[in-house]
Amino acid sequence: MKGPALIFGLSLGIFLISPALAADTNVLKSDLARRSYAFGMNIGYGMVQNAGTNFDLEFLLRGMADVVRSNQLLLTPQEVREVLAPALKEATTRAEEISCFNNMKQIGLAFVVWASDHDDQFPFNVKTNAGGTLELCARDERGFEEDATPHFLVMTNELVSPKILVCPADPTRQPATNWASFTASNVTYRVRTGLSVTGSRPGEVLTICPIHQSVGKADGSVERRR
Repeated sequence: MKGPALIFGLSLGIFLISPALAADTNVLKSDLARRSYAFGMNIGYGMVQNAGTNFDLEFLLRGMADVVRSNQLLLTPQEVREVLAPALKEATTRAEEISCFNNMKQIGLAFVVWASDHDDQFPFNVKTNAGGTLELCARDERGFEEDATPHFLVMTNELVSPKILVCPADPTRQPATNWASFTASNVTYRVRTGLSVTGSRPGEVLTICPIHQSVGKADGSVERRR
């Protein structure tokens, strides 16, 4: 939560930690008060549903109330960081995995859309004089391209941005800011090519994330492997 939403959510803690105030509907006389209280309740319900199994709600609300009321805090800022560090790390890891999954979904969709305009063939199975990259393929023993950049460069319209080609958990790669500066150093995801990799065989592996081991299929779907 940020900005006004954070303020309203914290205010909810005060209401719940002070039953007399929360139960007294006479304080909700103005439209602003009613909207504020209702919005705080809405945020609170979501907070309880999402965090209730991971937190002691009594102390969660007490911490919120102490911050808003500027009461004496039970933990120092350093202690707060130490306590929250594992949870924040886990949340960051989870967010990166979700972002990577979404990247791969967009990449898979780009391949499918490109194929729909080229007789249902992916770029690596279409000759260069027809707009594809067939002659540029250089596969390793597993069928993955040594350099996938040519295959992505012919799909710039479908991919829109080169930023989705880097997994957010990949410390060795940086997203390109535009296609003009795009190189192999701006790609995390591996691309598998060959005549067997086609939309008519939806179960074929098309892409893979070497960080999360997620697998993109020829039909545009993505599977998590861990």
